[in-house]
Amino acid sequence: MVCYGDEVRKEAVDFIDEMFDEFIESLKSEEDYFFSDSSVDDRFFECVGDRSYTLTDAAFVIENSDNVETDSGMWEGKDPVDAVCTQAAYTFSNDVRFEVEEIYEDVKSEYDRAYSDVYDELADKHSDDEDYDPTEDAMESAAMQAKEYFQNDYHEDVTVVTGVPDRIRMIERYLALGGNASLWDGYPCGSSYIDSRCGVGFGMPEIHDYVEYDHMIARAIPEIDGKSKNDVKKYLEELRKSNR
Repeated sequence: MVCYGDEVRKEAVDFIDEMFDEFIESLKSEEDYFFSDSSVDDRFFECVGDRSYTLTDAAFVIENSDNVETDSGMWEGKDPVDAVCTQAAYTFSNDVRFEVEEIYEDVKSEYDRAYSDVYDELADKHSDDEDYDPTEDAMESAAMQAKEYFQNDYHEDVTVVTGVPDRIRMIERYLALGGNASLWDGYPCGSSYIDSRCGVGFGMPEIHDYVEYDHMIARAIPEIDGKSKNDVKKYLEELRKSNR
């Protein structure tokens, strides 16, 4: 089942990944607001704001968001369906933008702490060198620590599954989910996606769950990554035989 909060967090993290160089530069520039750079704002619209929504997508967003967009001027004059979809698009975009800023503030706190510690350490270490300025080195070190902090705290690692019984269970679930995923079941393992013509997928929970699981299992069981369903089934039979 699609969890709205998880989707907002995932989109925020994905956007930061997309703009990570700019994210780090904002930290170094001591910006309080990540979207101060207009190029970041423009890219956010391209990545998150400019999407097609089905009516069921829109209903899901509006029902689950705690901050539904209320500025009706953004959809004034549109027919009812387009108006609701536009409202949902702005709502989701606003929620993701807020989450990006929350993450930025958190990582910025880590960057500022690391910068202060490293600056003091370097200044003390080079106290005899009057020409040495620790600023640049402290910024680079703090940026590396901030990157590590972001990677560790905001990315969900997928562990490679090695146990045969666990692999059997996961593949059986994968095939069962695929059985309810209509045309999406035909993609090689790890490559399914929701076409923009079908909206963003919130209105198709079974398809959405399948696509998410498809991407995850391809990383958890590398042996089936890129394989057709028939090859995945053959691999499953091999596992079952070895587990007898």
